[in-house]
Amino acid sequence: MKAETLVGGHLALLRTRRGLRMEEAATAVGLTLAQVSGAEHGRHPLGEQEVGRLLTLYGVHDWHEAQHLQSLVRGERSPGWFDEPPIPLWMAAALDAEDRASLIYSYGPHYLPSLLHTRAYAEAAVRAFQRPGATPEQLRGGADLIMKRQELLRRDEPPTLWVVLDRKTLLDPPLAGVEARLAQIDHLIEAAKQPRITLQITRPSAVTQYLYQGAPFTLTRFPEAQRADLLTLHMMHGPRMVSDRQQVEDYHVAFARLYISAHPADVTIEVLAEIREQLSGQA
Repeated sequence: MKAETLVGGHLALLRTRRGLRMEEAATAVGLTLAQVSGAEHGRHPLGEQEVGRLLTLYGVHDWHEAQHLQSLVRGERSPGWFDEPPIPLWMAAALDAEDRASLIYSYGPHYLPSLLHTRAYAEAAVRAFQRPGATPEQLRGGADLIMKRQELLRRDEPPTLWVVLDRKTLLDPPLAGVEARLAQIDHLIEAAKQPRITLQITRPSAVTQYLYQGAPFTLTRFPEAQRADLLTLHMMHGPRMVSDRQQVEDYHVAFARLYISAHPADVTIEVLAEIREQLSGQA
């Protein structure tokens, strides 16, 4: 799909979610109805300034989200699979960063990172996070998106993935059946055998004397030497991307403390096998 069509689709989606008619949007930013209509249908692309005014009107104040769309407007990158609406702009920006990564660090104290989900875990996680009343199509689409994300780990040159897994999360997953829980552990065991994936399991905080108290997070490093690392905080209403160097460094320190205090990576499969045996006893 062409970049101008994707940009137009996002502008239309943002406008409708804001509850604005085309005429109202056009008047608010000093454009004509024909210009807004043409842009939304991909027939007559708008310039960077006009798109910027529309994004502000539609409530897009995050720099990373705005620049993700503006990079298509400027022709700086080719569209990715994540650019297609109805994937929201905030998610598309985060998926773009993940797709371009050479190294990904991640820690989630309450759930597994999406890149390590089985299909059953993905469906359960989407169901747990969705608002009440979500349709089966929405739940299925969310799980499909998670599975699509995992394709980057099967590339010829995948990014390096380093994840610290919370033991309590492994013992209490959002999966009702024992078979599904065991399948997720088996999936992690296979992942731990991959050369570019490092998994570590946390030890009790009473032993380590370290207790992380922040939000789940991901640190992303890119192949371009001049591009700074990116911090993504996984918040209730979606990911918040942070490029402030001091905050990024603070989370690098936090991740270092997490992996230093966790079980060493060379015993991960053994620890996962122990957890699997515990889960088997729940049958």
